Amino acid sequence: MDSLTGMRFAAALMVFAFHFTLFSYLSGGVGKVTEFVFAKGGTAGVSFFFILSGFVLTWSAREADTALRFWRRRLVKIYPNHVATFLFAALIITMSGTAIAAGPAVANLFLIQPWFPGKLGYATSMNPLSWSIACEAFFYLLFPFLLRALRRIPEARLWPAAGLLAVVTTSVPFISYFLVSDAPSTVTLPGQPEGLPPTQLWFVYFFPLARLLDFVLGMLAARIVIAHRWPRTGMLPAAGIFLAGYAAALFTPFYLITVSGVIGFFCVPLIAAASQADRAGRGTVFSGRRWVWLGETSFAFYMVHGLLLAFGWGISVEISGTEDWPVGVGLLLGAVMFTVILLAARGLYRSVERPFVRRFSSPRRPNAAGGAEPVAVDQRKLAN
Repeated sequence: MDSLTGMRFAAALMVFAFHFTLFSYLSGGVGKVTEFVFAKGGTAGVSFFFILSGFVLTWSAREADTALRFWRRRLVKIYPNHVATFLFAALIITMSGTAIAAGPAVANLFLIQPWFPGKLGYATSMNPLSWSIACEAFFYLLFPFLLRALRRIPEARLWPAAGLLAVVTTSVPFISYFLVSDAPSTVTLPGQPEGLPPTQLWFVYFFPLARLLDFVLGMLAARIVIAHRWPRTGMLPAAGIFLAGYAAALFTPFYLITVSGVIGFFCVPLIAAASQADRAGRGTVFSGRRWVWLGETSFAFYMVHGLLLAFGWGISVEISGTEDWPVGVGLLLGAVMFTVILLAARGLYRSVERPFVRRFSSPRRPNAAGGAEPVAVDQRKLAN
């Protein structure tokens, strides 16, 4: 499904754009406009990833597969990149002269950092973006059981099940607001005039059980498309739905649309339309060779971009002695950082991610010489 592979990088670009504005590479009026436009890019991109993950895994699931084989493939797909960026983050923190807090660091290393209520210092420790990988690890742990339950839903009841999931998803922000107690302190978010209590923010954004709704939404969407019960929608109308939803999120309080998978509703038509196009052999703009190449690199790009943006911004400030650069300089720095991040991501993909997937994603069987050789497997499926 080349289009979905290419779209992964488009989602990674949204997260990159959000963090680029977060580090204030652009100043003045241009900086304020870009900060507003991309203020929800990070949350939309993460929701897109969670939904796409559930969609692709459900689409490619096979009856003969076992939970242990599945868990093995997912472990060697995500954990090597996580450890590599964890070590890079430790190097950056040490170079800055900041002490590494042992508790959050250990939680981060073992991908349990988003399970501590209200402790955003845990959720965003070391490589801050790895909180989403910890959520993915939780999704993967549950996937074989979720898939078994999902397959028991009759095709005629898939859409009612999706409607029930939508009700649960839209209820999460209200549950957080009215039922989750919190200290009076608040956390200010980019593009938001008012701060949010940290425990409530954790509940609607970082809590893996809340974000599981994204993943299950993707699984349900895949079953609906596979059953030919998704209406035929072209890429342009689906893109229009997504852009309309994103625009609505820009003018809506953070609680209502952006968090807990609600913004993901606008991502699903785009994913479904792309899958339908690929299934019919039509392809899309995202199925071209360049987009697929970028999509293969998207996971590594996502994992390194935040660290390198922060590192590059710190060096730029130290050299220039100011945090307020002309727009042209900021754009040039952005282009340089994007290039550096892309090259670093490709290096991580080729030297860590792909070798580990090829070597350890499937069990090795003895050969005639008494050694071992990997069991033959479709490498393109392993890359998902």
